[in-house]
Amino acid sequence: MFPGQVATLFATSPTTLTSTVVVAFLAYALALWWFRRLITFRNGAGISLHCLIRYGLLAASIWLFLRKDSAWGFALLAAVELLIEYLNSQGIRLSKKWSKTMWCYSFLSMLQNPTGLWGDFQDLTEGMFCGDLFMDYEEAQRRQRGWLLDQCRAGTGTRILEIGCGNGRLLRDAQDRGAKAVGITISASQVAFCRHQGLDASLVNVWDLEHDSSFHGAFDTVVLNGSIEHFLQQGDKRFRDELYGKLFRIVAQCLDPETTNGAAVITCIHTYRTSREMTWTQCFKGYLMERSYGGVYPQDPDGLTRTAPQFDVEILEDHTSDYLITSLIGMSHLRWAWTNPRVFLAVLLNAPVMMLNDPYFLHKWLSLWLCGWENQFIPPNPPSRQRWIVMRLRKGKQRRQNSADHPTGCLKRKKIGCAL
Repeated sequence: MFPGQVATLFATSPTTLTSTVVVAFLAYALALWWFRRLITFRNGAGISLHCLIRYGLLAASIWLFLRKDSAWGFALLAAVELLIEYLNSQGIRLSKKWSKTMWCYSFLSMLQNPTGLWGDFQDLTEGMFCGDLFMDYEEAQRRQRGWLLDQCRAGTGTRILEIGCGNGRLLRDAQDRGAKAVGITISASQVAFCRHQGLDASLVNVWDLEHDSSFHGAFDTVVLNGSIEHFLQQGDKRFRDELYGKLFRIVAQCLDPETTNGAAVITCIHTYRTSREMTWTQCFKGYLMERSYGGVYPQDPDGLTRTAPQFDVEILEDHTSDYLITSLIGMSHLRWAWTNPRVFLAVLLNAPVMMLNDPYFLHKWLSLWLCGWENQFIPPNPPSRQRWIVMRLRKGKQRRQNSADHPTGCLKRKKIGCAL
């Protein structure tokens, strides 16, 4: 600042000077906070460069089209996008640290605003409506968590591990019952929120549990509430059974072999063979949803259970109708969440960071407004269906023999409750 500018500044009125200083200080603090947030994100510089290349190509293509009246820009962009999408579909990723699921959770956490300002809307998993369309959303969510904890036989001293704990609603309800609940997730924002509530949550990837001895044999029951469909990506589909088998070996490894409980309580979307014809529009919406939220569904009713020879299936229920109702309500909340001032501010502050780190940030907004999560559950013949599964760990010699001789396990089904 030159001496003349300094003199002009001090010649202004005290009110104007104070306002100028305050605004300048706030702008500086905001820029510093944003820059520190950007450079300390745990995703590496490679994926940020990936995003910059994508946005640079998009800007260049638009410029060529507007200034040169040429379609070559769009052709170049489309070619690069197709190449990147093909590499991703084959499991070849530009950054090993980047996770589509992690950024999905960050995006949803930004819109959910789990602060209580506009309600306690922290769950997007299916509630337990049992056909009652007029049931309160939060009451349906409480009933679902209650059902899960009943299957865990949660009580004083019960040791529960939740893989994919989200914002910790189930952990909190388990603690209220006197259980010792531990949660893991790959979302740093969810871990911070859980710990702020006094819950035991850690930033751990499910696949790392195999080599983490602190989790081995430490629990009476394991809960996977709507998390399994995020563990695999499109490039993993050809190894789906092997990876699910590894998952259940990890789950069995975390259970205490001496426990009388030994439950694996699961809610998971399954993909079904359907006669419904897919239009090009539906295929494009499916593409947007997969790129936005990530994940691969297991196939058919036995897509998971046949890869878990260590367990007997005790309960297998269909709750597709519950997920349909939850999706209709949940998507409506998310689409209009930005109208809340605090959510709008969170979007304003986080969007630049997420755009430079998440290659599918724009896909998420398009998916939110163009694609209905509920479409995959609408009858007749919905291509996706929601299953609630309870399995009990086999004991000793019986478990080892079944794993070696009968890879598909023994599936004993007991259908109870409000099935579709």
